[in-house]
Amino acid sequence: MRNALLFLLMMVMLSCNRIGSEKVYEHWNKGNVDSFGAYINNKEQLRLSVYNDNGLLRYMLIQHTDTVLRSAENASIYQKWHLYLDDDNNLWVDSSDIGTWVWTKEDSNRYQKFMIEQRPKGLKIPTLFIDKMPDSHKTSFLNHSKQIYH
Repeated sequence: MRNALLFLLMMVMLSCNRIGSEKVYEHWNKGNVDSFGAYINNKEQLRLSVYNDNGLLRYMLIQHTDTVLRSAENASIYQKWHLYLDDDNNLWVDSSDIGTWVWTKEDSNRYQKFMIEQRPKGLKIPTLFIDKMPDSHKTSFLNHSKQIYH
C-alpha cells in the first residue's frame, strides 16, 4: 500500500513538472520549429505552441488571444517532423510518417489546410522549410515540386 501511494505521488509530481516546463522562445522571428515549446513573436502577437500529446505531435497557433488553428493530424513525435511559419503566416508542416501540408491564412484569421500537392496555385514552398526535410523525404518531394522561393 505504501509503495502504491509513493508511486502515485511520484506520478503526480512528474505530471505537474511537465505542465509547467514548456520551453519558451520569446524572441521568435518565425521560421523553422523542430522542438517542443512555445514560440512567441511579440511584434505580431503570435504564439505557436508545439507539444507532445501521448506520442502525437500537437500544435496550436494563437494570434492576440484567439486560437486561429489547431493541429488535426496524428503525426508521431517519434518520426522526423518540423514546422515553418512563413512571412505571410502560412504554417507549413512536414512529418515523415504522414506527409507534408500547409495551413494557408485566409482573411479574418481563418486557416485552410492543404496537402502540399494541392496547395493553392502560386503558393511557393519556402526553401528553408525544404532544407529541414530528411534527405530521403526531400528527394521524393522535390521530384514532385519545382516551385521554391527564398
